[in-house]
Amino acid sequence: TSRPGTVARVQMQQEEIAGTIREARDDHALLFFVAAGCSFCEKQAQILAYFVDKYGWQVKPVDMEREPNLALRFNITTTPTLLLIRQDREASMRIATGVATLPVVGFESSTNDF
Repeated sequence: TSRPGTVARVQMQQEEIAGTIREARDDHALLFFVAAGCSFCEKQAQILAYFVDKYGWQVKPVDMEREPNLALRFNITTTPTLLLIRQDREASMRIATGVATLPVVGFESSTNDF
């Protein structure tokens, strides 16, 4: 059984994380590297759809066969891959390679360090 104080603390932490993620959507975006026939990409797209609905982020699918230069620029060789980019910086942060769950996609507040 959970204690009421613990439940309240966890709920507050989750709300704080969600707020941080929502605030970051204005100057961050995700690049979602995909390839034709990638079944894992389809599963990741479903998770990302929920993420977009919940937090309002921009997610740009990048077909590695149609945009190979973008994949080369970020050294992406595997799909699916999620890359966090920020509008005011050249740097990027790889969030996941392979299917990532919502907590991973939510980066657990890593946008503060990026």
